[in-house]
Amino acid sequence: MVSSIMDRLEWNTLVPSIANQWRYFQSRFKEPGDVYGALLGIDFDDTSLLTIRLRSTLGALRITNIDAALLPPNTITEGRIISQAQLTTAMQQMLQRTKESLRNAAIAISGSKVVIKEVPIDMVLDDDAVEVRAWHEAHKAFPELAKNLFLDYVQMAYGEEGVKRYMLVIVIARKEDVMPRLDALKGAGLITRTVDVNYYAIERVYPLIAPQLPAGHEEKYVACMHFNPHSLTLVVMHQRKGIYYNRQLYTDDALTSIVKQYIAGDGTSANTLTEEQKSQAALSIHRLLQLFYSEHSGFTIECVAMMGRCALIPDLMTSVEKTLGMSVVVVNPLEKLSFDSRLDANRYLKLGPAFAVSCGLAMRGTPL
Repeated sequence: MVSSIMDRLEWNTLVPSIANQWRYFQSRFKEPGDVYGALLGIDFDDTSLLTIRLRSTLGALRITNIDAALLPPNTITEGRIISQAQLTTAMQQMLQRTKESLRNAAIAISGSKVVIKEVPIDMVLDDDAVEVRAWHEAHKAFPELAKNLFLDYVQMAYGEEGVKRYMLVIVIARKEDVMPRLDALKGAGLITRTVDVNYYAIERVYPLIAPQLPAGHEEKYVACMHFNPHSLTLVVMHQRKGIYYNRQLYTDDALTSIVKQYIAGDGTSANTLTEEQKSQAALSIHRLLQLFYSEHSGFTIECVAMMGRCALIPDLMTSVEKTLGMSVVVVNPLEKLSFDSRLDANRYLKLGPAFAVSCGLAMRGTPL
């Protein structure tokens, strides 16, 4: 997360998402103090609205509030908000149902919705000059879209003393990709304190799932695969750091109704997938992994840490493991967390794999 950018903005903070540059920027911008106090981690897709609030006590996380609710049809389609009113209503109902008083929230946008541009500069610029330069570069990169962009920037110095070089890093997103989310939360009475990127939320939750993975995995390559009915998001971890990020759409609608049944607690009576549908899902994951191999020849992924809403479907996960020919571990970030006594721990533990992103967002305010 670009903390020096985020510390300046209250609502339109954006995160660079170009995969090959991610670790470089993360190492420079991720700071221990890069937090915002308690946050509601809010994650929504075509199927459901997932919310969690965490509290950190003596280095241990505790779930103080949590909720999972289905969204009405046509609220969101392939990551795009179709009915802001329906999403706002769902959030209002969540606040009423959970009796949640906290209004500070963290949400995520897809890494594919954010662009980063690096511009070498001769020296550190003053505030006015750097703003002019940043907008000039944005106009050059997106001449027809400049009026419809959110823009932020940070200056960096790197290299040894005496041979320092300087870089202006510009972070850009379309207003149309961010504003509907902000407006939906605002309508529900929520304050968006940070807009994260899904890649980084997944990476942030890694310490909670690491104990569930094979011994010694830290020195190997682990594919954290976040599987929702209409998207596959891949974060490859090595030595507890993300080294590769990618995402692709998943176009088969068959998973939507089944995921909704699991979220609603009706998993035992959920519809079953055909062998063809399970094969299609497994092959889509295989193709996404092949994209990693094409850029990192000689690397071998040892296991897949499966999370997201589709990870709730046991027979699908079994089929994926068989097709890939490697270990697939369905990970649960809530497994070792304690629950407030008034919460239905049994229900939400069963849904734990679906809460990976929302949990990673909530950890923005209460890190381990």
